Parts: sequence; structure tokens; C-alpha cells
Amino acid sequence: MKQHLWFIHGNLQQPTVWDTLSEHLEADYEIHKVNLWTAKQSTFWSWAEDFCNIVTNVGAQQNHHLI
Repeated sequence: MKQHLWFIHGNLQQPTVWDTLSEHLEADYEIHKVNLWTAKQSTFWSWAEDFCNIVTNVGAQQNHHLI
């Protein structure tokens, strides 16, 4: 079972900023690139709650790493 890497881009970036790194890691990890520009939530806290629910639904008993 692969561990999960969750990539979140910076404020002025796009998820593609992680493309090169994720290409090197995808053989060993399940890669998830989060696109903050498509987020529908109006506050950070509502986004964080939704994000945590997504991670839990992907696999609560698996290892997850946030980058």
C-alpha cells in the first residue's frame, strides 16, 4: 500500500508547480495535487474541514503527508 503525498501550492502558484517533483515520487507514493484556485469554501476553516474530510475518505488508516 502506497503512502499518500498531498501537495498544496503557494498563494501565487498553480498545482503544476509540483509536476516535476511528483513525477519522481509517483512510483512510490500516491500523489494528490490540491488546487486552491478551485476551492468553493469562503473561509480557511471551512476549506480545512473539507480537506480533512477528503483525506479521511481516501484512507483514514493510511499514512498521509502534507507538502
